[in-house]
Amino acid sequence: MKIENVDNNLKLLEKSFSGLNDINQYVQTSLTPVVRWSSIKKSWLYTLLHPNVKIRKQNDLEHSFAMVMLLINLVLKLRPHNPNLDTLLLLMAPADHEFGEAELGRDVCHLVKDKRDDNYEYLAFIRRFACLGDEAMVYHRQAFLLQFAGVEAKEQAKAWEIFSEADKDILRWLWENKFLEAYIFKYAERLEYILYALEQGRIFRNYVITEEVLRHHISDMRQACDLIPGWEEKVWTPNIHNLAMEIQRELIYKLPSKMVLSRN
Repeated sequence: MKIENVDNNLKLLEKSFSGLNDINQYVQTSLTPVVRWSSIKKSWLYTLLHPNVKIRKQNDLEHSFAMVMLLINLVLKLRPHNPNLDTLLLLMAPADHEFGEAELGRDVCHLVKDKRDDNYEYLAFIRRFACLGDEAMVYHRQAFLLQFAGVEAKEQAKAWEIFSEADKDILRWLWENKFLEAYIFKYAERLEYILYALEQGRIFRNYVITEEVLRHHISDMRQACDLIPGWEEKVWTPNIHNLAMEIQRELIYKLPSKMVLSRN
């Protein structure tokens, strides 16, 4: 067989998988180049006052896989309190949620991201994953949008205004039927931020990031305790809360005031 025939047959075989091959290749290559937390590291104030402290670079692939494993373990911890959790949705959501950033080639920090960024990333994700077909996309749309569904009813109109009416219908369905999964995903991601920041403080003594993340997200963990059955008993216990508060208070008094940055 001529090499040209081999090449043509390889292309034909790849196309025969109806998008599975395209996505299989894409997930292995697209998330790695997107580096997270760069907004802090590149800050002129951080560079001036904190130039020699190291940080473990984290890309979107590492964050996404960490989120998958975190959700698996959270589901196991929380299942006795929430026996009807949609496990498939909770595993698809962390696997899907960063592919918009991969398509656009940049990370935007949670605290400064606006609704336009969210919509750009969602539309980019839809364009890329559409090759899987309409049946699969029903589930991928729900999984990607789960990260935006955990919004209190009084705030939904403003939070979702950037999305199309069809997407708002999905968000409303998620809120009505999967609100607990939406809350678990939302606060699991905040927990992953905390776990990463604790690692940077413990290993590299990068206390700027540790204090910054604890200051912003300890309150999220308290909210999770109020909203998710079992979170306080299994995930963010009173002992953990008190220790995190003590660390944050100690760091904010020890760090020079100019080193307490805003994540931007």
